Amino acid sequence: MKMNRIFMLLFSIDFTFAYSIEFYFEYSMEFYFEYSIEFSIEFYFELSIEFYFELSIELYFEFSIEFYFELTIELSFYFSLFFFFFFFFLSFY
Repeated sequence: MKMNRIFMLLFSIDFTFAYSIEFYFEYSMEFYFEYSIEFSIEFYFELSIEFYFELSIELYFEFSIEFYFELTIELSFYFSLFFFFFFFFLSFY
């Protein structure tokens, strides 16, 4: 009876390891290499190139032009006010 339990235990360990490792390596590696590389390369290049160019060009031009003009107009106004008052008060000194 004890030998039977040991045999069943060894058989179950052998069966689980053999099939889990075999199943894991066959299907996970196959699935990983076939689908992840294809999917990641396709998805990465399609999405990143499209998304990068669309987002960076749109966001760069919209944000930089708007931000640049808003900021430069405000800064030029403040600089002109500063220099005006600076030279104005300097003339009285």
